[in-house]
Amino acid sequence: MLHFIYSYTYWHYTSAIKSVLLHIRNILSFMWRFFAIPGLIRTLFSPWQRLQESYVSGFNIKEKLATLLVNTIMRLVGAVVRLTMILFGIVGLIIAGLLSMTLFLSWLAMPVIIGILLVLIFSTLL
Repeated sequence: MLHFIYSYTYWHYTSAIKSVLLHIRNILSFMWRFFAIPGLIRTLFSPWQRLQESYVSGFNIKEKLATLLVNTIMRLVGAVVRLTMILFGIVGLIIAGLLSMTLFLSWLAMPVIIGILLVLIFSTLL
């Protein structure tokens, strides 16, 4: 029985903890890549879905101003959508990070919690 406790504790604090940390890194890496925050920041003021008007040749101020207005609106729409996605990504990363820290700390404390519970159970039975 003591060998089992020693083996479990050794596994729990060596190879299993490496596996938990690897999973946490993978989750956070996935969240970072899923929301593509650097790419969204880099293209923040690009037109939404590349929707833009082409400028007509010649000197027609009304057409040029209308095209400028449409292109500006498309860039603002793109910025609003990208800022929303960046915000969701940052909030998602914070939530995933907090949950990961909670999981990690719980993993570290689990053998102690199980030991205390077993002592309490056996002491009430006797």
